Amino acid sequence: MHAILQKLTGGDRRSIGKANEVVAEVLARPALFREVLSGMLTGDPLVRMRAADAVEKITASHPEYLAPHRKM
Repeated sequence: MHAILQKLTGGDRRSIGKANEVVAEVLARPALFREVLSGMLTGDPLVRMRAADAVEKITASHPEYLAPHRKM
């Protein structure tokens, strides 16, 4: 598991954990977006939820990050 996704593991299910920290990291280094997006497909439900939260927050200001991942 990529280090950025490690930040989304563990803790309480009602918590977003370090999702906001992950958002800030991706905004500083957009190449990490692919890793966070892949977290939405992981087997860990906490990572999936928090990755989805982070992706939503990131794409609110940068919707173009999703363009390479669209299926026609």
